[in-house]
Amino acid sequence: ANISLINYVNKYLPQIKFSNVRIPDMGFVLFKTGKSMNSKVKFERFILFVDNSTKVESEELKGIFSRIYLAIRKFLTAGKLGENGMRLNPENSYYPPTDALNDILKLIEGIINESNAGDKLYYGIDCNANNYYTEETGLYEMDGFKKPPEIEQLIDFYIKLCTDHPLLRYLEDP
Repeated sequence: ANISLINYVNKYLPQIKFSNVRIPDMGFVLFKTGKSMNSKVKFERFILFVDNSTKVESEELKGIFSRIYLAIRKFLTAGKLGENGMRLNPENSYYPPTDALNDILKLIEGIINESNAGDKLYYGIDCNANNYYTEETGLYEMDGFKKPPEIEQLIDFYIKLCTDHPLLRYLEDP
């Protein structure tokens, strides 16, 4: 069933018992894009993480998620879709309001900054490179390149992406 982030947090977070053991970072898929969503953005998912290296307590974590939700609401309802910008897709993540990779990254960074929890948040991308790899040519069919990049060019692209966006700390299936 579709459940919004804020409802999930309010329902399940109070049940989490923290201990002295470091709890892993927690993440959720913020935006789903890629072929399956008929999006021009080739990457599959954009994931928002709470960096729990500081052992965030449950009440603070609940506050962080509430602020994230309010920031998401602010940015997504400000677009041309209004309240419809908050609708969830079948994976319980949001539809991004743009098909441009850099705009999605700026939007995520804006959400992080707006949440006032930037020191505890970062994001990642599920690149799912096999979705845009062409077996016949051995190249990756991606937008933003004059011709399909070879593996070395794609690696350079990922390095530049992470360098230009320091809050981007996780790449899955590049």
